[in-house]
Amino acid sequence: MDIEQEIIYELSILQYLKQILRMEVEGGRKNKHPCPLHPSKNNTLEINKDLNYFYCSSCKSEGDVIDLHTLIMGKTIKNYNRDQSIDYLRTFINI
Repeated sequence: MDIEQEIIYELSILQYLKQILRMEVEGGRKNKHPCPLHPSKNNTLEINKDLNYFYCSSCKSEGDVIDLHTLIMGKTIKNYNRDQSIDYLRTFINI
């Protein structure tokens, strides 16, 4: 298993939202929450727990936990990329 797969396996999007973004989230199989990528009070971020995958019906962003972190950090740090996300998340989950 490569490092990306290990991160995706070890860190669910729900854990990421709870532990890193400090969002209050539910743990159902499929659930919706406000998207952290844009201002909205609507629950447009759908999380598929089984696939550990997200999709926002408003901004059309989608992907795995690494993609989500890259998109969030890219809003404040110019040229933030997937490799930087992998480094951060692997340190966060201690692998």
